[in-house]
Amino acid sequence: MELQNLASTDPDRWVNPTAPGAHEWWYFDAISDDGRDSFVIVWYSALPFDPDYGLASLRHIQNPGKYPKPNPLDHCAIGFSWYRDGKTVAYALNRFRKEQFCHRMDNSGIHLNIHKNILSRDNEGHYKLSINTPALGFGIGTSQIQTDLTFESASAVSGWEQDLGNSDHPHLWILAAPDCQVRGQIEVGKKSLAFKGRGYHDHNAGGDELSRSFHKWHWGRFHSGDSTKIYYVCEPTPGESQGLWLECHQGQVTETRTLQKLEGSEPKRTVFGIRYEDQLRHAESESLWRLGKPVDQGPFYLRFVGQMESSEGAHGLGICELLQADHLHQRWFNWMIPYRLKQPKV
Repeated sequence: MELQNLASTDPDRWVNPTAPGAHEWWYFDAISDDGRDSFVIVWYSALPFDPDYGLASLRHIQNPGKYPKPNPLDHCAIGFSWYRDGKTVAYALNRFRKEQFCHRMDNSGIHLNIHKNILSRDNEGHYKLSINTPALGFGIGTSQIQTDLTFESASAVSGWEQDLGNSDHPHLWILAAPDCQVRGQIEVGKKSLAFKGRGYHDHNAGGDELSRSFHKWHWGRFHSGDSTKIYYVCEPTPGESQGLWLECHQGQVTETRTLQKLEGSEPKRTVFGIRYEDQLRHAESESLWRLGKPVDQGPFYLRFVGQMESSEGAHGLGICELLQADHLHQRWFNWMIPYRLKQPKV
């Protein structure tokens, strides 16, 4: 696999893939300085986990004369998760229609709106994340989620990207800002957090319905000192496993390697049948990732707040995910999705 650095393209541009089932998202996460709080916020121009979108795309692919092609933007969404000490404090996954989506680039930077949820980036690489959406997907009634957060990138935003799919099912992974200082406020109903910590941002764009593109993927990032370490291993459908191991220094990519697979501990299994290892090892970098128990799980994904250890004595906290994409749109799982995926009135 050829590694590539495409610094000439803006990492936050709207790729806007248009094939049936195509999807795209802008992902942000952060862990507080004391390690107790973490959050994940995602802007989706097309949500691949929406069964209405996935099933409509699969029907169109199978019989385009009978079933119309769905509009990806009618399935744009905002995702928010806040964890404290390994437990969910607040959650939302809210879907909107194309009228609530806007992406633009101008002289002042990048601007992305999904309803009242605004992502902006100035020309110095500073991001503003403003969330205003109901927490409908978790058991806290209709409390409003509000954030005013700043991600200050450790370096100029230049972008590093790689197609981790194949020729029939492309999937572009774009590393936008791997190391950020994060500050701001999170409020959910009567719960409030003055946040200060360290964060990460990347961007994904897939050119096909996700369950047709991948069987599974592992992704994780860890901060340690002034470095960031990232792994991303994909198992495409069909095709051989392929992946990346990246090291960054003060936000700039300094080392890249291909990574075919990860060594793991004895697999465990969730109630949804997802097999996972709570420890992963990368032999070449002599790094061990202790993932522990998932802080969040569903029929097709797991999320962890884990620890990294290296032979050099480096330690760090990070966020990791496992996606079991071939679980998407299975009948015995689809009925569960509406309990988390909501469509607020606008």
